[in-house]
Amino acid sequence: LNEFFHGDLGESYKTGKAVAGELKKTIPATLLLTVAALALTILISFPIGVLCAKYKDRGFDNMIRFVTYFLSSLPSFFLALLMMQLLPVIGSVSGKGIIMPALVLALTLSAWYIRQIRGIVLQELEQEYVDGLKSRGASENRILFFHVLKNCMLPIVTLLGMSFGTLLGGSAIVETIFSWPGVGRLAVTSISARDYPVIQAYVVWMAMIYLLINAAVEFLCQILVPRVRREKSAR
Repeated sequence: LNEFFHGDLGESYKTGKAVAGELKKTIPATLLLTVAALALTILISFPIGVLCAKYKDRGFDNMIRFVTYFLSSLPSFFLALLMMQLLPVIGSVSGKGIIMPALVLALTLSAWYIRQIRGIVLQELEQEYVDGLKSRGASENRILFFHVLKNCMLPIVTLLGMSFGTLLGGSAIVETIFSWPGVGRLAVTSISARDYPVIQAYVVWMAMIYLLINAAVEFLCQILVPRVRREKSAR
C-alpha cells in the first residue's frame, strides 16, 4: 500500500515494465475515444430525443423508436464488425482511425439515450408549470426550448456522467476489435496473459474514475440547477 500511494503499481509480468507507465500510455487514447463518442452521442440523441417527445406517437416518433429498439438489440461486437466493412481502418490513433470505434460507441449509446431523453422530456411536459405557461399564451416551442429543457438538465447530466465514467474505463470489446490502444484493450490482453499487476491497476483506475466522476456530476448539478443546491443546504 505504501508503494501504491507513492505511484508504484508494480511491474507487468508480461512486459517487465512499470504498470503505471503502461496505464499512462493507454489513458490518452481512451480519453480521446471517450470524448469523441460522447460528443457524437449528444449530437445524435439530444435533438432526436427532444423531437420524439414533441411529436409523441406520430410517424417520426414511431420510426425512431423502432430504429432505437433495433440498434439496442445488436451486440456491440456485431455492430463493430459490421461497421468495419464500411471503413476498415484499424489501430490508428488518428482522424480516420477514431471514426469507426467512436461511431460504434455513439450508435450504441444513442439508441439508449434517445429513449431516455424522450421519457425525461415527456415527464417534464406533464408538470403544472407547463400548463401555467400555456395559459399565459407562451408558444409550444418557447415552453419546450426555454423552460422544459432547462429543467431536464439534471437527469441528462447524470446520464452523461455515468457514460463518461464507463467509457473512461475502456470499451473493451470495441477497442479490441479495432485494435485501439486504450485501457479496455490493455485490460483484455492482461486478463488473457494473467498479468495480475496490470489487472489490479485497472480495477483501481475504474474505482477512482467512478468516484471522481460522481463527485464532478454532483458539483455540476448544483451549479446547473439551483434547486439542488438549496435542498442540499437545507439538509
